[in-house]
Amino acid sequence: MEANLPDELHGWVSKVIEQTRTGEEALLTYDPTARRFKIPSYEVQAAALIIVTMKLLFKLDDKVEWKLSNKADEQNSKNQAVKTFCLQKWYETVHCALDLAREREEQDRARQTWKPKTALYPSKKDKTVVIKRRRVVEQLQMTFQKLSGSTVEPQRSSPSSFRFQWGEEGTDGPSFHNHRLGCVLKKKSSSPQLSNVKYWHTALKVCDSWHDGTHFQEVEPTLPRTYMWLLGLFSFLLGVKAARVHAEVCHVERRLIKGTPFTGHKTVSPRRKKKKNSRCNLKRKKVSLTKTSTV
Repeated sequence: MEANLPDELHGWVSKVIEQTRTGEEALLTYDPTARRFKIPSYEVQAAALIIVTMKLLFKLDDKVEWKLSNKADEQNSKNQAVKTFCLQKWYETVHCALDLAREREEQDRARQTWKPKTALYPSKKDKTVVIKRRRVVEQLQMTFQKLSGSTVEPQRSSPSSFRFQWGEEGTDGPSFHNHRLGCVLKKKSSSPQLSNVKYWHTALKVCDSWHDGTHFQEVEPTLPRTYMWLLGLFSFLLGVKAARVHAEVCHVERRLIKGTPFTGHKTVSPRRKKKKNSRCNLKRKKVSLTKTSTV
């Protein structure tokens, strides 16, 4: 919803989930007894599935997506009743809103005075006095700012997962939810097929290193700019780093391309300790050896 993508994309994402089997209960459940356990981030997983689906439909190699956008413009000019999704117009709309949102966030962060939420007091006896003084100081600051006409410090609001609004007047831009994905399909015989046949991906070999295992900083200059912009969009929406989203994309691609069957979480089996022989067993062995030697 917040990425302003077409509603028809949901069906393709569901197919990717079925193919990768990422919707299984065992994969979405946190298991602390697993060998390599980690708390699942469902929002990052959903973003990775959307990005993989976008790569399947538009390839996102800085070439094919713009050709498909020109094809969508031609379809929209011929038939204005049915709106075909144009990636270029979607990119221009979301890119402007994303830049403005980042600027607002930086300005709010610069104007915000960093102070503790709770007052600091040396003893419990002075608690009421310190809190009362702090309230008086804050009220005086607010009144002086209003009288002087300076910008009022933004109040700390509760975190919200929605950053953009699309479709209505006074929002961040037009909505693309009702647009159709006609430009990415071509009809052959009776069933429609994807016009994009090829798919690119980074190295899928798992690297057991201290970082995310994808060498994102080394690979980042070679990645297509459209793909990098899409990573930046979802990382801004989720409040995580782009490397985290890229690592989850590689995980989904590993399951999609290699077809790795999911066998559940591997638990560590405890090592069996060898039973130590008691003294009586050792004596019996010595006795048996002496008997055989005398015979």
